[in-house]
Amino acid sequence: MTRPTRETAAATLSVPLWAVPLLAIPWPAALLPATLLPALGGWRRLTLALFAAFALLASPGAATAHAFPQRTMPPAGSRLVNPPPRVAILFTEALEPRFSSLKVFDAFGHRVDRGDAHLGPHNARRYIVDLQPLPPGTYNVVWHVTSVDTHQTQGHFQFSVAR
Repeated sequence: MTRPTRETAAATLSVPLWAVPLLAIPWPAALLPATLLPALGGWRRLTLALFAAFALLASPGAATAHAFPQRTMPPAGSRLVNPPPRVAILFTEALEPRFSSLKVFDAFGHRVDRGDAHLGPHNARRYIVDLQPLPPGTYNVVWHVTSVDTHQTQGHFQFSVAR
C-alpha cells in the first residue's frame, strides 16, 4: 500500500493541490473557499459551524471606550436665573483626572472657575469644577478628558446667567 501524498489527496478530494494543507486546519466555514466545502464531511462541517458560532459569541463586543458627556450641570445651552456654584459633567466612561481638564471662561475669555477640577465622590465618571461668583453673562465650558483606558476626547458647551 502506498502512502498518500498531497497529489493523491487532491485527486481523491477533487480539490486543487494548494488546498490540501488547508483541509487540516479547523477553519470557520465562512473563511473556507467555496471549492473546499464539498470536500468536508458532514461532521466536519458541523464542527466548523459550531466553532465559528462559539468564536463569535465568545469574542468581546466592541467597546465605545471613549468618554463622552452623558449629562451636564448646568444643562448645555441653558439660561439660568441664579449662577451655579459649580459645573459638573457626567461622562460615559471613568476618567483619569491627572490627564483631564475642565475649565470655564466668560465671554471675554477670562477663566472664572477655581481651578480645582476633580472627580465626584464615589463616581469616577463625574468631573466637577467649582466656580467663582458669576455675574450675568454667557459662559463657555471647555473639557479635555482621558478615560481610564487612555482614550482622549474634548468638547465644549455654553450656558448663560440671566441679566
